[in-house]
Amino acid sequence: MEPAARWLFVGAAVAAPLTPAARCAGPLIERLSDIKGDFHLNSFEQSSIVSVLLIGAMGAGRAADLLGRRKKLAIEGLVFTGGTAILVFAPRYATLLIGRIVLGLAVGAASATVPIHLSEVSPTELRGRFLTLNQLMITIGILISYLVNLAFASSGQWRAMFAVGAIPAGASCGRPSSRRARQRRRG
Repeated sequence: MEPAARWLFVGAAVAAPLTPAARCAGPLIERLSDIKGDFHLNSFEQSSIVSVLLIGAMGAGRAADLLGRRKKLAIEGLVFTGGTAILVFAPRYATLLIGRIVLGLAVGAASATVPIHLSEVSPTELRGRFLTLNQLMITIGILISYLVNLAFASSGQWRAMFAVGAIPAGASCGRPSSRRARQRRRG
């Protein structure tokens, strides 16, 4: 494999955590009628389930500086998986809100961490391609989320639809270290 192709493959692997982040927004709106029926939600509760994701998404950038990007990406994958589990097994509305806030933490953190990590691990001549690849992975994640949503549309199984979202969260582990992180460890 040519060096440029190898680097683009690495870039796709690093950007992959944003595909589950993209899955958080669209499918919920499509399955809201099923969730409403299961939990007997009023309009305020429905809108809060959609919008509470933003609360968790705030303030994620500072932790990346403290922990390092690679460790933070692995933690984000675990947090995303945990938030998904909370949603899948939520017995009531309050638990559903907590799950969405936890997912918001993962989404906000990945949105802040992945582009920075990509720019640190990419060779200077490929940096623009990597960051473009990041946007492409988000778009692919949105497409995949709607295809998964379509697969579960007639069944009313919104919990299973969210459970599928945990699969790509494992992509957050095993990231390459950035040059900056390797220099910090050496010096």
